[in-house]
Amino acid sequence: MKKFDVLVIGSGPAGSSLAGLTSNKGLQTAIVESRAYGGTCPLRGCNPKKVLASAAKVIAHAENMRGKGIEGSTHINWQDLIAFKQSFVDPVPAAEEKAYRNKVSQHFRVKLAL
Repeated sequence: MKKFDVLVIGSGPAGSSLAGLTSNKGLQTAIVESRAYGGTCPLRGCNPKKVLASAAKVIAHAENMRGKGIEGSTHINWQDLIAFKQSFVDPVPAAEEKAYRNKVSQHFRVKLAL
């Protein structure tokens, strides 16, 4: 059985930082991940939310300025907006997994059953 000094649970930004620090110190480090590499913030949370929220803010600002020099209708093309969001979200898992290969001794993919 292989032994590790550090077991990092999750491959988000915090896990990435920890794995890099411990690996650089020569500690045998493993990562456990049940979902795509990258974590909630880059893939499903903070970053994608900012794109969607920004689009809504643009619409709100245009509506607030209607009759004050802004004319015409503004709408969100959800298909294009989601495609834009995915253009920077989709590459994250492969890039993060590649980065982890340089940081950790072992990767474990697990399926969680609740």
